This record gives sequence, C-alpha cells and structure tokens, in this order.
Amino acid sequence: MMAIRRGEWKLVKSHEGPFIDADPGVLSDLSSAELYNLAEDIGETRNLAGARPDKVKELSDVWQRWNRQLAKPLWDPPRARER
Repeated sequence: MMAIRRGEWKLVKSHEGPFIDADPGVLSDLSSAELYNLAEDIGETRNLAGARPDKVKELSDVWQRWNRQLAKPLWDPPRARER
C-alpha cells in the first residue's frame, strides 16, 4: 500500500496480489487508486479518482519521484511463497 498527501488531496493505492517480480517503486496501474479531497471529505467517503485523473497522475508522479530517491533495501525483499 502507498499513500501520499499533498495539501487537501490524498491518494491511496493498494497492491493486489503477490509482489512477484513487482517493482514497488512504480505505480503503473492506477485503476484501483483512490483520491480524496480531505478539505471537503475528511471521512474519505467519496473517491474522486474517476473525476480527477489529472490529480491522480500528479500525486502518483510526486510519489514516484520521492520513492526513487530512497535507498534500496540491503536485503532481498520477501517473495510470495509458492503453495
């Protein structure tokens, strides 16, 4: 899961499925992203992602730029277990 807040806007994106070969620093699929205007909807009940794709793109771009600046982990992140 990732979230970013900038001003009155908050973008939340959950990851569906296992992280097999997924790059957690890339938000390529924003179809399930949720966007809220906290000034008008503090309870986060109205998802505005469909109405404001421009704001979804803006916030996801900001998050990805920030995430690329972080140090890579020194360990190998756990992979999904085969069952």
